[in-house]
Amino acid sequence: MSLKVEQAEPQIGLELAEEMQGELRRLAHVVDQSLLIAKAGQGRLTCQPERFDLSAVTSDIVRDFHLLADGEGRSLQIDAHAGCWIEADPKYTRQVLHALLTNALNHGRGTIHIRVRTVGRQVRLVLRNEVRLSAAPGALTLGLGLRVVRALLGLQPGTAFHQHAGKRFHGTCIRFPLAA
Repeated sequence: MSLKVEQAEPQIGLELAEEMQGELRRLAHVVDQSLLIAKAGQGRLTCQPERFDLSAVTSDIVRDFHLLADGEGRSLQIDAHAGCWIEADPKYTRQVLHALLTNALNHGRGTIHIRVRTVGRQVRLVLRNEVRLSAAPGALTLGLGLRVVRALLGLQPGTAFHQHAGKRFHGTCIRFPLAA
């Protein structure tokens, strides 16, 4: 379909072609996320646990999101204590963090606060932002981001996921077992 739109660009115009390509990318993303959720639900995804510092991974991902947040006039504030070692699948953990930050950017407002620290025998990641008073243009979603988060965290033993959606603030807390 993408190739056909590209070929039809001279007839339909650049603006419409770009809009259609954007919708095709969005549709491809929905299909990819739906397949991931289905595979996780069927037990067809396996974790490849490794020991890593969640603070370092989170800081790395937040650096990538600063540009997106700046583009919307928003900021990210991170408080990540070094040495928050967990044993989890780094690829899936990155995907979870990416989905949560994307949701916070698309559905929240103001500063996004991220905190990572060790509490007892757990490493806690907390993400908090203000609730957007009205839906952002084009922000209509199917809730796939959070379903992906739940599916991927469900593959990782001992991990707990909790959300709080208040009238003014939205918060997410993920608890990982501390690595030995």
